[in-house]
Amino acid sequence: MDKTVKYLGGIGYILLLVGPLLSIGSSAVGGLSLIGVILAAIAWIFMGKSLNDKVMLANGIMMIVGPILTAIAMFGILIPYLLPATNQPPVAPKNPAIVIQALMSAIAVILIVGIVCWVLQVLAHLRAGNTLGISTFKYSAYCQIFSFVLIILALIWMFGNIAAIVPLLQTQATRPNPEQIFKIFGPTFGLIAFGGLLGIVSNILSAIAFLSIEE
Repeated sequence: MDKTVKYLGGIGYILLLVGPLLSIGSSAVGGLSLIGVILAAIAWIFMGKSLNDKVMLANGIMMIVGPILTAIAMFGILIPYLLPATNQPPVAPKNPAIVIQALMSAIAVILIVGIVCWVLQVLAHLRAGNTLGISTFKYSAYCQIFSFVLIILALIWMFGNIAAIVPLLQTQATRPNPEQIFKIFGPTFGLIAFGGLLGIVSNILSAIAFLSIEE
């Protein structure tokens, strides 16, 4: 395997890890994450071409195209309905149903793009692990799967208990109680936090996997 793939992928996933941490002190440094995505995407594209693997190639392409499609969905679909066409102050739309429809369309596009990107990311890691004999790629895929499952469970728990959560939130508006807030959102935040931790671990494993590729 070309050493370009090794270092592009390794450095790319490392930047994905350190970018958000460094951006705490400087918003300009947050661009490291974007650079990391681009480098990792190019690595997957090169690997897909080298191994003649369409899944890896598609994964690299979607890592670049996915954020663009998400931005188009957010700004191209929603903004025209939320901002006035002139310099006049914004006013409430005459037909709120149009805004709701635009919002639902944007959410649908973002969800579809996100799911496609996630599926390709997992499949590409599994195929890379099997093809190159590097188990770390597969471990990264497993972490991504577990992370996704935990976040879905958190959402299911929240929406499944919405009837009990709403009255508690109304009570909090008049009598704030930190213990009650933890009771309401503790399980959800716990699952999401653990899922996020697994997401971080998966990026670490991806970086290690790429750097483990033999030149």
